[in-house]
Amino acid sequence: MLWEPEDRAEQCRILQIGTIDTGNGILFGTENKRGIQRDHLTLVIGSGGMGAAAIHAALQKARQNLESDFDNYTKFILVDSDQREIDRMEKEQVKTLNIFTSGAAADFFKRFVPHDYDVIKLSGRSSSACDRMTGKIKFYGEAMGRSTNDVKFRNIIGEIFNTDWSNRSNLPVDIMIVAGLSGGTGSGTFEELAAHAREACIYSGATEVHVYGYLFLPDTIEKFVEGDPYRLNTLYANGYAALKELESYMSIPASPGRTEEFYSRDGITAIECNDAKPLFDCPVLISGTYEESIRMMADLIVNLSTSGTASLDSFYRSIPWTRSLYLNGNNLTIGGVLKNNVFPEDSRRYCGIGYAYAAIPKEIVTANIVGNVCQKFYQTDETGRHFCTEENRMSRTEMETQIRRLFGFGTDDELNEMSLWNLKLRYALERCSRLSDNPVGITRRDVETGNTDVYEKGFRAVESVYNGTQKLTGYLADLVTFFKDKAKEVIRDYGPKAIELLYKGTGPYNQDGMSEAYPELSIENMLNTAKAEMQRVIATTVARPELIIGFMESIRRSGLIQWKDEFQHAIQHEVKQEIARRILEPDGIWESRLIKPIEEFINQCRCFSNRLDTLIRFYRSVGSSLDGDYQRFLNESQRENGINLCNNVQAYGWIQENIRKKMMGIDLEGVKRNLVASFTENSEDWASNEEGRTRKVFDEVMARSCELGIGGAAIQMTATSYFNYVLEQEPQGNVANKAHELVQGIVRQLIEKSKPTFKTVPGSWSVIDGFLFLPAELTNSKFATPIQQAFRDEFSRIGGATYSYILADVSDIICYQVSGANALCDLRDIGMWERCYNMQCNTVSRHLCNGEIVTKFTERTKSEIEEEKARKEMKPVPELRLTAQEEILFGTGLSWEHYPPVALRNLESNEKEKEFLHTMFDPIVDYAMKEKLIERKINQMGNRDIYEYVVHLIPDDWNNLGVENYENIGLDGKFLKGKELFDYLKQQNKCSTKLNQKSITLSDSGIFAGPFDFSNARQCGMSSDEIEKQSIVYMKRILRKNTELFLELRETLCRYYEIEKALEKREKEPKIREKEAKTLKIREKELKEWVCSYGHHNPEDHCFCSICGEKRGWKCESCGHYNNSKFMFCPECGARAPMK
Repeated sequence: MLWEPEDRAEQCRILQIGTIDTGNGILFGTENKRGIQRDHLTLVIGSGGMGAAAIHAALQKARQNLESDFDNYTKFILVDSDQREIDRMEKEQVKTLNIFTSGAAADFFKRFVPHDYDVIKLSGRSSSACDRMTGKIKFYGEAMGRSTNDVKFRNIIGEIFNTDWSNRSNLPVDIMIVAGLSGGTGSGTFEELAAHAREACIYSGATEVHVYGYLFLPDTIEKFVEGDPYRLNTLYANGYAALKELESYMSIPASPGRTEEFYSRDGITAIECNDAKPLFDCPVLISGTYEESIRMMADLIVNLSTSGTASLDSFYRSIPWTRSLYLNGNNLTIGGVLKNNVFPEDSRRYCGIGYAYAAIPKEIVTANIVGNVCQKFYQTDETGRHFCTEENRMSRTEMETQIRRLFGFGTDDELNEMSLWNLKLRYALERCSRLSDNPVGITRRDVETGNTDVYEKGFRAVESVYNGTQKLTGYLADLVTFFKDKAKEVIRDYGPKAIELLYKGTGPYNQDGMSEAYPELSIENMLNTAKAEMQRVIATTVARPELIIGFMESIRRSGLIQWKDEFQHAIQHEVKQEIARRILEPDGIWESRLIKPIEEFINQCRCFSNRLDTLIRFYRSVGSSLDGDYQRFLNESQRENGINLCNNVQAYGWIQENIRKKMMGIDLEGVKRNLVASFTENSEDWASNEEGRTRKVFDEVMARSCELGIGGAAIQMTATSYFNYVLEQEPQGNVANKAHELVQGIVRQLIEKSKPTFKTVPGSWSVIDGFLFLPAELTNSKFATPIQQAFRDEFSRIGGATYSYILADVSDIICYQVSGANALCDLRDIGMWERCYNMQCNTVSRHLCNGEIVTKFTERTKSEIEEEKARKEMKPVPELRLTAQEEILFGTGLSWEHYPPVALRNLESNEKEKEFLHTMFDPIVDYAMKEKLIERKINQMGNRDIYEYVVHLIPDDWNNLGVENYENIGLDGKFLKGKELFDYLKQQNKCSTKLNQKSITLSDSGIFAGPFDFSNARQCGMSSDEIEKQSIVYMKRILRKNTELFLELRETLCRYYEIEKALEKREKEPKIREKEAKTLKIREKELKEWVCSYGHHNPEDHCFCSICGEKRGWKCESCGHYNNSKFMFCPECGARAPMK
């Protein structure tokens, strides 16, 4: 069966059409590899599909451009459950962790897997299918060898340190976690990988470890779900959930002492995340198209591994200073209060990155050379030969000549359908069926009596059939070999399409545009005719001489000679028939040794022809802009983040001249020979459906034949050679000006194209750090000084950013821009992702800690807590009779669903957040303020405009919470709460080592890191009531963000319930009521007298102390208490002294 043309899309996939440099390191590679950095180690850990794509692209670029010992300093690990990706990475010698698992039945998983999780999601050997929980489960699942995947992951890192890095563990280690936030595997494991990788490196002896997260935002994979709103919304919701968790972890420094634990199934390793060991030293968020994002990530890994370039640490080391600069700046407030679009509670620990490069478009140059060389195949040469195409075919004369060549026919032999039979196979069959001499004699008497058996056996017909079949089988194989050998010559002269045309007997188009058909020249017809003739041999019967009277008379007259001849002729025909029959058996020798090999070869030629034509057309298309269309060349070479240095007609001509010189030295016949040899020696590669395999073979031939890429010295068209060419045309006195003119345009484009991909809303704040890598070879140019000075001058004119200039082992001019101290709430699309998150119905699997076992992420009511406590103590469950509101007030925990939103600019439209504030957060905080668990702390300096709130806590090591002896009663006749009560409780728990009072602040967050000063607000006309109200708003914003403190408050309220009920009960006792009455009388009397600083009591109407003469102080307008004139604030209520 002949090969059918491939589906266009499938062929493009196989040949990688659309990708110029496929990363195979051949045609676009170089013999002059870049040096690498050897002062640090890099561990790149990819997770999920995007992690795999980034690793694959980075490896290709690294092996194509960097020195071979790159692998000794940079290691890659892929974590995935997609077997195809695992197999591909293992072929590239990448360490892999296949986290496929079949279930989550172990009790261990109850820590974070919810009860209603659908375990069917774990079935099959597929990826995690956009389910975050599934990704995390698989990371902790069972691995081969009685281990678990998390343990195996750490062991892989340990193995790297014990082998390849055994003598380098003293070097700093940079860990790069590369993952998408919107899928299942990447989004479900990136947090675990960061924590486990840091711990594994430290355990393995690394003394300095930094973890960087390169995390792809939802917009990077939008194209894969176009037209599917449900899947698109799922990606958005996943991305938002991941960012919500990430923000919580990155906010750990805001809550001193906060530690988050990660699981380990070995039961030994303790993995913690805290201020000293953050989840990420720097998370970098990446937006853009899928292709741009993967390419940028791959280039970053390779460029920062290149000798002389910057390190990751240098890219991000200024961020803490930048963040502090913003959070402590004076531009966050207006009129003494925060501006509406300012959110100090956002951690602002995120980075964006972008890059661009300026270069000679080497890909277009190389493609132009390859395309033009191959295009010459189809042009008629001086001998009149050309590669055949569907439109341009051989003439009849040329076809006849090639048929004679393929089968070895003579120039005078007649060509028709019978030619193969008449000139080759008929004679071969005759030769193979020829009988050997018969050594057995026979007499007339034997013939007359019919005694011919012995004589017949003497011909050894059975042996002749066997030997003849073997000989003819060998002949057919030799015929095929001869055919293929001659086909190479035909292909070299007329291309692989010619073989297909000859097989069908298809001639050129006539004047009417109709294709001529020459069935008499068709290889297919010749084969079919030969088979028909063989079948005719089988059907033709040659009778043995019969023993009849007439025949016997003839024997007597002429003797035995005629009989013997006729008898032998009959036996020989029978042998011929049997050989032919055996040859033509179904699926026998004829098919296996002749037809199938030739048809397979024809198929291979058709495939070779089709794919070769497609590749040539592709390279021609890519490089065609260099054939005279300057404007198209300029447009095509400046797409995405690339900048064409040759941006004028003069430089365009320079490139064309270089190409012309290069092509003059290329041996066209040698290229043809190499292509044909590649096809015949690697026919399986040319017909393979494996992506990139055929393309690699073609690139190898062209690189070797044209001395391109790794096949020879590169064309000297680098950034340095470009500057040299242009400046050599200038008078010496104008070189500096010309250099500035060239550089000015380059810098302007570099700055524009290297903007960080972190897409933010207008007016958002961040600081840009720029890094410019110039080719080190530039120092060898006689124009090095004016060129470098021009770059320094141009970048110094750019405001709002600082740039570092580095001479590195690169051939292009590379610019990176890093934006630091970005806020999540400034992301342009965060509001849209949040809406999808809030609208999503299935919330079971989108957060990673929601298990059956109770943790701080489990929200429980007071009744649920008491029921569990009663079960453990085997006591009756108390009947609390609480309202729904009280169940929440005195409950514990905070689910990930209720962790703070990150789209802070969209709070007004966030109905889910409003509901949470209304039903849980505000009632809890308001109750805590009423009960004085949260109260304002009076400023020690006496400044009434400085507001600081504290929360009183009941540490878990306070075991004595009895209040039966508590006696402090306030003016309202009720027990005093707040500081007085908690001081009393503290005295009863003197052995406690934990804090029972904490300020409601966010450490390291600027304005929210300490008390808020409203002095400017008062000066701007804000009243005391307005200030009080605003201070509570800020306090609630801080507490909403400080989830750790909020959780401690909830735990305190849960235990405070019993205290509050006990005090409420005591207040109804007679002795307490009596004491309340006495206290009231005392307080009334105190209000009608004043006390001097020495403790002397005086009537209210006395202005001086009757004993010591001290002048009476000021009377508080709020509570009526008299205060010493030295006091600026009333110690009873905190009110400020009236203005004199």
